[in-house]
Amino acid sequence: MTPLRLFQHAKVKVGITKPCGIHALRHAFATHLLEAGNDPHTIQRLLGHTSIRTTLHYFHLSRRHLLDTTSPLDQLDHPRLWE
Repeated sequence: MTPLRLFQHAKVKVGITKPCGIHALRHAFATHLLEAGNDPHTIQRLLGHTSIRTTLHYFHLSRRHLLDTTSPLDQLDHPRLWE
């Protein structure tokens, strides 16, 4: 069985109805690694890319991850800045 057929079979078996291709797995893999704290250069190596620019196209951060990100300005604790 080809990788594409395996992917399609697995989608049906677990009830995924959203249309997506096997390439979506690479995007999910890269995004989960990034959100888990891995650096982009490590992910680049794991995906087999020679250019970091190619790897950057794979990152799709979740809304939760974006909302949980603290601004460096929020971390400042200097009274004069807020007077």
